[in-house]
Amino acid sequence: MKSAVDYVDNILSSNQSLANDFGKFSKIYFMTTENIKGFLQQYDLTEKNVLTVAGSGDQMLNSYLMGAKNVTCFDINPLAFYQVKLKKAAVSSLSYDEFIFFFFQEFEKCLDYSLFRKMQDNLDQDTIHFFEYLYSKYSSQEIFKKIYYRFQPSLHKMKSMNAYLEEDNYYKLSAILKDKDISFIESDITRLEEKLNNQLFDMILLSNISDSIDDIWQTDSLQNYRNFIYSLNQYLDSNGTVQVGYIYDYYANRCPYSFHHKEKRQAVFTSREFHSTFVESYRFYSNRDVIITFQKQKNIH
Repeated sequence: MKSAVDYVDNILSSNQSLANDFGKFSKIYFMTTENIKGFLQQYDLTEKNVLTVAGSGDQMLNSYLMGAKNVTCFDINPLAFYQVKLKKAAVSSLSYDEFIFFFFQEFEKCLDYSLFRKMQDNLDQDTIHFFEYLYSKYSSQEIFKKIYYRFQPSLHKMKSMNAYLEEDNYYKLSAILKDKDISFIESDITRLEEKLNNQLFDMILLSNISDSIDDIWQTDSLQNYRNFIYSLNQYLDSNGTVQVGYIYDYYANRCPYSFHHKEKRQAVFTSREFHSTFVESYRFYSNRDVIITFQKQKNIH
């Protein structure tokens, strides 16, 4: 079986690019594109169990900061697991200023190798091997261009979306993470249920997977996605919540995805079962993003 390094090397060495399709071995997120802080601060995660998309790692970090007992990450993309482990190691190993330099210094200068070396006591050998491979072949700037989606959020914007990026919270999180392991499930959502092993979660974070449902299900995507959400009901602890979708720029009407069309969505995701929570917009086209949620129900099997 090919390792992640072999797979990525085969692509990059032939002057190809990792895909932008949110698939296996596609590009990964450096930072979140969602207002995680604005959503999670509305819940009490103290001693709770969380299942989340791995993504940039920011859902995991914010969940632990806000009191979660255990966080399990899942993603179709195994490269996202490296990013989650990198973020955890960075918070566990680096000072606040070093973390900011590594992730927010001008993108031409981020991913400083000397700081990566400082993290290695908190990284497993597989993750070290993956990033050492990248550093051996490419500059930090090239690594960013080849591995990560190209968007450049400011530190100010990311502080408004991530509670852990305030300095006091950063050091609080650093202490929390010393006793935490990362659980990772490599799976897309169509196979996720069979890999959950009857675990129960108080919060399930699906990020903006709702943007991809038209690709996952070629027909009846809204109905199929709703059925998937219903299937998660059995993995929710009492009063557990699923973050079903994240809709950017709710009032801008710029997005073609079926989940974003209010009338179509609400015909399937009825307001009786699915609720809307508004948060400060990540971008600037409108004032608010909307997050669709679903809460544990007794009459769904």
